[in-house]
Parts: sequence; C-alpha cells; structure tokens
Amino acid sequence: MLERHFQLDDVAVWLVVVFVAVVGLLRWRRRSAIPHLLFSDLIGLSRDRVSWSLRLSRFPKILYVFSWVFFLGAFVDPHFLIERPQVEDEDVFGDEKPREEKTEELSIPTEGIGIYLVVDVSGSMEEEVQVTVDRKQLRMSRLELLKRLTSQFVKGNRRLNLQGRRNDMIGLVSFARVAHVLVPLTLDHEAVVEHLAKLRTVRRNDQEGTALGYAVLKTANMIAATKHFAQDLVKEGQPAYDIKNTIMIVITDGFQNPHPLDQEHHLRNIGVEEAAKVAKDNDIRVYIINVERAILRQRYLPQKQQLENAATMTGGKFYVVDANTPLQSIYQDIDHLEKSILPDELRVEAIVEETAITDKSAKRFDRVSWYPYLVGLGMLSLLIAIVLDTTFLRRAP
Repeated sequence: MLERHFQLDDVAVWLVVVFVAVVGLLRWRRRSAIPHLLFSDLIGLSRDRVSWSLRLSRFPKILYVFSWVFFLGAFVDPHFLIERPQVEDEDVFGDEKPREEKTEELSIPTEGIGIYLVVDVSGSMEEEVQVTVDRKQLRMSRLELLKRLTSQFVKGNRRLNLQGRRNDMIGLVSFARVAHVLVPLTLDHEAVVEHLAKLRTVRRNDQEGTALGYAVLKTANMIAATKHFAQDLVKEGQPAYDIKNTIMIVITDGFQNPHPLDQEHHLRNIGVEEAAKVAKDNDIRVYIINVERAILRQRYLPQKQQLENAATMTGGKFYVVDANTPLQSIYQDIDHLEKSILPDELRVEAIVEETAITDKSAKRFDRVSWYPYLVGLGMLSLLIAIVLDTTFLRRAP
C-alpha cells in the first residue's frame, strides 16, 4: 500500500498562531476599554415579525471570518505527500530508471559523430498536436513534443528503441528570424537536454521568421570551425576529440521564409539549397524533419521539393511527421543510419559515489497541495460577503 503523509509548513503555523493571538488580544483590549452597560434583552417580548434581512444581518460577518480562516489555512500550506509507485522501466517521455552502478574508472570517448540539433522556435511551433502515449490521447505543442522526443534521442530510451548518442558530441541551435548557438558541440549531454527543456518560441513580431537557410549555413560554419580547431590540437600533440562524421538535424514546421525586414541582408536570405551546398562541401549530412503535414499538399510542392533537394544533396534525408511517420520513428531511422562509433576510450580514474536515488529502497513522493483550493474558497467567501454587505444586507450608519 502506498504511503501518505499530511504535512504543514511549521514556520507558517507559528506565524499564524502569533497573528491570531495578537489580533485576539487587541480585540479584547479594545472591547474592554469601551464603556458599556448590561441590560435585559426584550426582543422576546416583541410582537413584531423579524424580517429576513435582520435574521441574516450577521451572515456577512460570518463570511468575513470564514475568508480569514481559509486564507490563513492556505498560508500554512497543508499538503499530502503520496508515495510514487515504483516503475520497472523508463517512461515513454521520461528518464530511464536509475540503476545502481559502481566504478573506479570514468570512460571518456575520444572519437565519434558530431551532431547539431537545429530547432525552429518560431511562433507557429506553439500550435497543439495530438499524440498517443501508452494508448492515451494527449495534446501538446509541437515544440513540447519535439523537446521530449529529442531528449530521448540524445539520452536513449529502450521503449522507443533509441540507443542514445553516448559517444557523440552534440550541439544545439535555435532559429526563427536569426539562428542562435545555444550549446556548441559537447560531450556534456545533460547540458544539451537542459537547454532543450528551456526552449521557448519567440514572443515578438520582430523576431518571427523561418530563416532556414541561414540556420543551416551558420551551423555548417560552426562545425567546420570545430573540426579545424580539433585538427590544430592534434597537430600540436594535444589530446582532442576526433570527429569522424558530422550531421545536422533540422526540425521545423515550415519552409524558407525570412523576415521581411531582412530582405537586404544576404546571409539571412540565403536559400536552403545554397546553404546545403556549404554543408556538403564540409562533409556534413543534413536531415530535415518537417512537423507540418500541410507541406505534403500540392500547393506547397515547390517548397517541399526545395527542402528534399537540400537534404539529399548532402547525403541526408527529408522527413514529414504524420500519422504514419511519427517523430520517434524518424529518430529511430536516423539512429540506424548514423550509428555511433565505438572508439578506444580514454579511461580516467574517478571516485563515483552512490546517491540515494540509485537505492532501490529509496521512496519518491508526489506533493498534493491544498492551498489553491483554500485560496479559492477564501476569495469566494470574501466576494459573497462584500456583495451582501453592499446590496441586500446593507445597513445605515
């Protein structure tokens, strides 16, 4: 049976106790300081019928008290900690279950494939799509789907038949009107996944656009520069990662469509095919993934052909995400085409400590807070009290 624990914020509880005590003391002193005289209550002798407004005259005050109680209750943050069920394998969109592992050596790959992920962050990537996960229909934005599955392509996910790119250097570029290098080629895949999770679409009109050719050109130049510096280090006898092959995975929901203000900017208007020639000259294969099915329509045939030509001229492929070709199957295909090189590894002695999360007996809990509901009830009580106090039960001074 799953464990449940009810908790309060200890500091907030003491603050509320002190607050209530101070308010109670002030009200008592104020009441005792007012001159008063005890007299008999003769209301029972009255033959007049008591009106409904008089009967309910104290109701707003009661609601005010209740609103205070709800707000103070929300302040102490009552919540349940519910034990999360243990899973035997990784989630479709989650991390692989941590496994206990001890080693005294750290293996550092010294050669492999260089992969740049080039991601479209134009505003249209916020459009929602429907996906099936574990036989459940979910709706999420194109960018969110892309981020989750691309993370699994980088890290690996056995349920999706993705092996991961452990030995490969991976970089991340985002683009809309302009292209930004977020992560240069690195073996630190956690940094890539972290920046992927932080990706957001552009918010201003002056940042919009789909400068696809410019993004491919800028990334190709980055790869060429990285190769050049690595070769210089090898010539100088210094250790360097040997990039055997380089690829570029471009994910977009459109086609070449630069911002109108960049018409005079040659580089930002460079065509996709022209940029792909630069990639080809630098031995970079370009894979283009279009997540918009509308590109298959007859009216967009020239744009589709342009993207397909750009990819195939470099030795890459062009894909369109649809019901028959989901994004995960495209990543599986790229995984198969671009197999990681298994190089001789540089082994460095290191101390690896076990963390609590790798312990099979460790328990994980989900937090279920009550404060949003208490705040809502407090606001509702306050609103009803104000409405009654200013309309139906309004009193003259």
